[in-house]
Amino acid sequence: QVRIPVGIHLDHCSNFEYIVSALRAGFPSVMADGSLLPLEENIAFTASVVRTARAFGADVEGELGHVGKAAREGDYLSSDLYTQVEEARIFTEATEVTALAIAFGSAHGNYTRPPKLNITRLREINEAVKTPLVLHGGSGIPNEQLTEAFRNGINKFNVGTEFSYLNQKYTGQYFQQTEDRDG
Repeated sequence: QVRIPVGIHLDHCSNFEYIVSALRAGFPSVMADGSLLPLEENIAFTASVVRTARAFGADVEGELGHVGKAAREGDYLSSDLYTQVEEARIFTEATEVTALAIAFGSAHGNYTRPPKLNITRLREINEAVKTPLVLHGGSGIPNEQLTEAFRNGINKFNVGTEFSYLNQKYTGQYFQQTEDRDG
């Protein structure tokens, strides 16, 4: 009901019924996050969401690989958790997702030390799939690495930690000023 364009996206959801309720409520974009499942189960789950979302005219983002928590260095420093090129090809062809979030060196939250995106892996995945690629855990990634990621296949990136931090900071300042003013 607002007068400015607003995009709404249900992010990181692994519950089919909840995704369907979001679609029924009018969400034009949802993320079917089956990344913790074995590949075959992730494909089955995500493909079922894609089939359902089509009936609503909605987009579906899938996730493959492990984009973990930045507080755990192993979640973004271990290439064993990164999206595999052949799995990305198989996944995108089998599910027909609108976008694919991949793991190649990023994580959610505040990094304990600067991440090092694996641009080579990104480039290889980008060459193997036709699906637009998404970077999760964009807060705190150095600008030069983000620029390289955009040049090599990332079409969308998610940042949340920076906004959450600023929201907490300025909300706290507001309430402190209100308390000081009102005594």
